[in-house]
Amino acid sequence: MTRLLPTQYRWTRMDFGEWRHFNLGTLFTVPAGLSDGTLARAVQRVVERNPALRTAYRHGAAGWSAEVRPADAGTVVRKAELPGYQGRAGAMEDEIARLQGTLRPDEGEVFRVVHFPFGDEPGRLLATVHHLTLDGFSMGLVGGELDRALRDREPGPLCAAPADYVAAVEKWAASDEAAQDAGRWLDRPWDRVANPPTDLDGDATLPTMRIDSGELEADVTAALTAACRKAALRPSDVLLDAAAQAVMARWDLPAVAVDAYHIGRHLTPMGIDVIDTIGYLQNTFPIVFTARDRFDPADVRAVPDRMFGFDALRFFSGRLDDLPATTLRYNFRGHMGRLNSRPGAYLGEADQPIRRRRAQGQTEAYTLMLEGDVIDGRLVLHIKYSTGQYEPDSIAGLLAGALDRVRATTRELAC
Repeated sequence: MTRLLPTQYRWTRMDFGEWRHFNLGTLFTVPAGLSDGTLARAVQRVVERNPALRTAYRHGAAGWSAEVRPADAGTVVRKAELPGYQGRAGAMEDEIARLQGTLRPDEGEVFRVVHFPFGDEPGRLLATVHHLTLDGFSMGLVGGELDRALRDREPGPLCAAPADYVAAVEKWAASDEAAQDAGRWLDRPWDRVANPPTDLDGDATLPTMRIDSGELEADVTAALTAACRKAALRPSDVLLDAAAQAVMARWDLPAVAVDAYHIGRHLTPMGIDVIDTIGYLQNTFPIVFTARDRFDPADVRAVPDRMFGFDALRFFSGRLDDLPATTLRYNFRGHMGRLNSRPGAYLGEADQPIRRRRAQGQTEAYTLMLEGDVIDGRLVLHIKYSTGQYEPDSIAGLLAGALDRVRATTRELAC
């Protein structure tokens, strides 16, 4: 048994109800004639190479632990013997939704592959993985591994396993470098940080979640992109700052912390190679923003380069354990959309949604989830929230305020 990865400890601390039902997944098209034996051999190779796809997660008196189980495709692969699903997308979606609740992460069943054969027509292949064992970037790697295995192609070189990453974190957390980074994290104005209040105190389970969006004009998006390029800035950081400032202005807060994401594959503890490792290696870290009248990149630039360090220090050394948790999250989805686009020569993209990836009685750890994107040349801000916690008018005001700040910053940077 080993300790969990830093981000896994963060995930478990979020205390999701019905935690066993929380998945990531992809639905592929597969050529007609995919045999049971071919699929079983391919999955066996994938699980043998990737310990994260056969790891059991348990919580006991000493806390959470991870245990790698023997590779056994028989616990992973299922075949949907339901020819009536052919041409009935709604019925297949219902079956896929039902399958989402069949994983048993405490027993090491964290990976499920289900084949839907459609006779002489291309079938479907569902790959579902429990979120505690991997991140979104790794879900793209799973597809690539499956594709190569199904074509019987040579696999890529093996990178470090999650257990190796844990060992590297333990070593780094005791280093002088870690102590220096801890000082930088602690040097932010945490005593001024506050979370925004909610408008309502109602039901906040997943069925109450809603996403509202606002977009920047295409010409302003182009101008911002050009200005950021000259100033060595990223448009995603300008959008994040604007959203944080809008939140502070709406509730008259002196400072807020926003949890941000980074894929965490390049700058790693002790230089460990995890570029193609399947596991939950995503870096999550807070950026503390102070209320300002104009854009200033100082808050974003205060984040140490070693973004993995926040959770490493928090869960492996305890140095940052007393810092407050935030209810704000930011993710720039344009990055992940590109990273997860990994077309294969065997697996294709299926145009059917996967519903019920999570137990519907769960609530989000964050009350305001901010997401940036670029769609058709326009910078877009999405805000995901519960209608049991916020009035739509409040969210509309945040969107308008944030986009107005981006427009003002674009004019400032262009001068």
